[in-house]
Amino acid sequence: MTYNLIQKRVDECSHHERCSPPQCVYLPTRVIDCTVLERPRVFVNQGIELHEYYVALSYVWGESQPNRTTTKNLNSYIEGIPLTNIPKTIMDAIMVTHKLGLRYLWVDSFCIVQDSEDDKAREIAQIRRIFRNAYVTIIAACAEKVSDGFLHDRRPAVKELIIDEASLPFHCPDGSIGTMHLRRKRYPPLRREPRPLSPPEPINERAWCLEERVLSPRRLIYATHTLLYECQAIHDNMSGAPNFVQLCDLEHWIPRLPDRIFLPPPAAPNRDPLADNEIATAWYDMLKLYTPRALTHSRDRLITLSGIAEQFHPFWLHSRYFAGLWEHQLPGALLWRSSGGDECYRRPDCYRAPSWSWASIDGEVNVFSCGNDGILCSIIHCDVTPARPINPFGAVKVGGSLVLDTVLQPAVWYPASDKKSLFIVAHAQSDPSKWPESYYNQGCIGIVHRDAVELVSEESGCVCVSIAFVRQVLNYAFGLVLIPATGQVTNTGESDYPVFCRVGLFESQFRYNPIIEKWLNGKRQHIKIA
Repeated sequence: MTYNLIQKRVDECSHHERCSPPQCVYLPTRVIDCTVLERPRVFVNQGIELHEYYVALSYVWGESQPNRTTTKNLNSYIEGIPLTNIPKTIMDAIMVTHKLGLRYLWVDSFCIVQDSEDDKAREIAQIRRIFRNAYVTIIAACAEKVSDGFLHDRRPAVKELIIDEASLPFHCPDGSIGTMHLRRKRYPPLRREPRPLSPPEPINERAWCLEERVLSPRRLIYATHTLLYECQAIHDNMSGAPNFVQLCDLEHWIPRLPDRIFLPPPAAPNRDPLADNEIATAWYDMLKLYTPRALTHSRDRLITLSGIAEQFHPFWLHSRYFAGLWEHQLPGALLWRSSGGDECYRRPDCYRAPSWSWASIDGEVNVFSCGNDGILCSIIHCDVTPARPINPFGAVKVGGSLVLDTVLQPAVWYPASDKKSLFIVAHAQSDPSKWPESYYNQGCIGIVHRDAVELVSEESGCVCVSIAFVRQVLNYAFGLVLIPATGQVTNTGESDYPVFCRVGLFESQFRYNPIIEKWLNGKRQHIKIA
């Protein structure tokens, strides 16, 4: 009955105004043929334009997959994959695909040649299309590792909710009469930051899995205590347990893209400022959801977001993508900051992005979405080269740079005594012995949210502050904290510009700091940030 209900929900999705209907599309390069459960095989879609429905799988590897597809076993897997070589989570997905009456399943470990960097690059560049066009995406949310599987009996976790209860007759989706058990839940007092309503499933910690979920128009989520079906219009419990009425906006906690992104171009609403603002807000929300998530390989920080970035691109066709930042959102998008609280990460050992990009650091990032109103600097030149032309939204080569026309002022910083991530900033000519630890006292002109643990952070050091933005209503100034990039000078046109690296975000309420007011009227100059 469950599989029939799933098919019914997918069919209904075709009639939702907020959803795009499932389509028979050109198959990915490789898929698993699930026709014969005892002998699944890799099907290579090569040289023919075969249009079929297919299912995609999103899951946590959690461990090595020694029997994944490689150049050595690909030909034998085309004949058939031994069942002993298929981990339980993938075998469960093959079973679900077969039960849904569908033939093909896409799974990364068997459909990408894992020992070929070229093949991985080509297929990763197709991730957006693969998940965007899937008939439905199976999300193995409850499985901590690929050997766990996800097809188990699900009982709603309600014991801790039982205070009072009542039983009522309930019309089941198949027409039969069942029983609904109502239980009263006492909610805790409201807090500033409400607790997420979705359970902390293993899949919610992984960066790749966020991309796969939000790119999928239809999602079949095998959670620990229930089976959920999601599309842009509904969030339906498929396991027979009642949906509890929530006191908070449930959609706020479900990572999803705006409806407009999934609609075919002719059906998309006309562009208007409010709609454009919705898309921009969704991008910043995605960054907030994505950046705290874990990656097995640190170098993948931009690659793992590339499918989401590509999905946004049709709305910003005239905007170039610079290592995680969109051209039309500059320079305002430079005002991001690490939001890991007092925790501060060291910079990654491998190069991922220029220092002015959030992708250059680890951990959660917040973007101060100020738009470009009140901006006091301007972009002269920006240059970032994709590591592979096939994926312009992925990894970048070493050497990306940004040239700003800005007011640059000298300063010194010193660690705040009670915060690991905050630094006091003082005017360069002030007496360090008189620096206070209080924000508003004379001498202190602001605070710095540092990007990562830097050598200069271990003791007081010289920095430069590039004043980038002023919010006049609140008398707040924001800027980039920079240190000289030793030995780097670049030629842009006929001029030599001093080269800096970003180390933090500066903020000050200049109503209490006459030094900042003086700084705002300083001489502008061209600088390069590497």
